Amino acid sequence: MIQKIPFASQTISVWREDVQFGWVGSKARKFENWRQLALETNQPIFLFGSLHSNFLASFSNLCSKYKISNFVFAHSSDPAFQSLKSLSLQQTATELSIFPSSKLAKIALDSRWEKEPKSISIPQYGFHSRSLEGMQSLWVDLEKANPQLESTTLLLEIGSGLTFFSLLNFCIQRSKRFPKVIAILVGESLSEWESNWTKRIQSLFFNQAPVMESILEKYPTCSETGVDWIDLPKWLKGFGTFNKEYKQTAEILQTKVPFHLDLQYSGKTLAWLEQECKAGKRETEELLYIYQGGL
Repeated sequence: MIQKIPFASQTISVWREDVQFGWVGSKARKFENWRQLALETNQPIFLFGSLHSNFLASFSNLCSKYKISNFVFAHSSDPAFQSLKSLSLQQTATELSIFPSSKLAKIALDSRWEKEPKSISIPQYGFHSRSLEGMQSLWVDLEKANPQLESTTLLLEIGSGLTFFSLLNFCIQRSKRFPKVIAILVGESLSEWESNWTKRIQSLFFNQAPVMESILEKYPTCSETGVDWIDLPKWLKGFGTFNKEYKQTAEILQTKVPFHLDLQYSGKTLAWLEQECKAGKRETEELLYIYQGGL
């Protein structure tokens, strides 16, 4: 669903994944092929990631919804700290194991998987070709709702990058012109994103060699895409780090929009956009913000 909302000095369009999928949003699309695999094979799912991530909370919630056993190997520097996401995990995980570091969580996961090699182990953030394929439906649905997608300016958050790469894949597979994208780097710096560009493409398209080669040939670096990569200011940077100024800004913004703001993603995007609008920028652009849900 596309909804127009007044924001700062202009009106923006918002594609709302929460209307169809609830708070899990686009994670439902990323999960779909995993759901089918688990039900076909009657195997449990192993999940690995940050205790307070949308990925773990969403995928565990969806496993519970479809009655799929899910064993969660979560890491947190402060295992005692609780968030909406970790509280959700306590309700939906078949078994929740929390470790003080990513390394220890991964060791425990690998040890368990060696004993149950037929189980389904989903990588952190769901960063896998199965999730990528599931995301194709987003762009199909969006194009139906907005036939002028190629000439639209999309406002998109970049976490793991999977949603962005699904758009890139969608355009290449269908020989469509890549739309203008304003990409908000919500965690990494631009230099970090650039340094991992090739590695991410190789990881996602490992079983689609022709597609991988086509992307790397056409876009050897992220700057070749023509995307407007936004390296957020210091007060908005980082994964899971929210300073007082940002939290106060997000609280005010929450009263201005009809959907839940996730501090890691949508809150940062709209805080950045508000600053741009106040500075008189982006006024001539017809923006379509892809709101992907989240807690």
